[in-house]
Amino acid sequence: MLPFKVVNQGGKPYLTVEMKSSKIKLMSPKEIISMMLKGIKQKAKSHLGMEIEEVVLTHPAFTFSNAQVQTIQDAGAIVGLKVNVGGEDFDHRVMDYCLNLIKNKYNRDISGDKQAVTRLIKECEKAKKVLCDQPRVDVKIDSLFDGVDFSEPLSRETFKELNMDLF
Repeated sequence: MLPFKVVNQGGKPYLTVEMKSSKIKLMSPKEIISMMLKGIKQKAKSHLGMEIEEVVLTHPAFTFSNAQVQTIQDAGAIVGLKVNVGGEDFDHRVMDYCLNLIKNKYNRDISGDKQAVTRLIKECEKAKKVLCDQPRVDVKIDSLFDGVDFSEPLSRETFKELNMDLF
């Protein structure tokens, strides 16, 4: 059983949350998210030894509506954070980087090959996730095009350089 119930409050979803004091409190999604972001901010400060003012939250493509993204950004503002919610932008930057590597290494433009590009973007999303925990990852796809096995290293530093303007 979950420690909360979703209720309709003026046409909007709210959560009834039992607090440590056993008191029941009605909270909006924005309030819940701001509490989570506050905890993340405190842990980041403790880990990095510095104040955090901006964060990037990545997510799989098409998982949040514009209203949900706005709610997350508003919740960040409550706790003093500028929040850039994204994920797909990062994936596309890595994919473009890989497409350029393929052009240079194999003298081949595969950007029009829908199947190859789909496989590449999925692998780039996986690589982005791995780089959260590891300093380096190999972007590998067997038989990406014309029987060519694609394998290239990607460092966290290169990832940051590719996406610097999004941070």
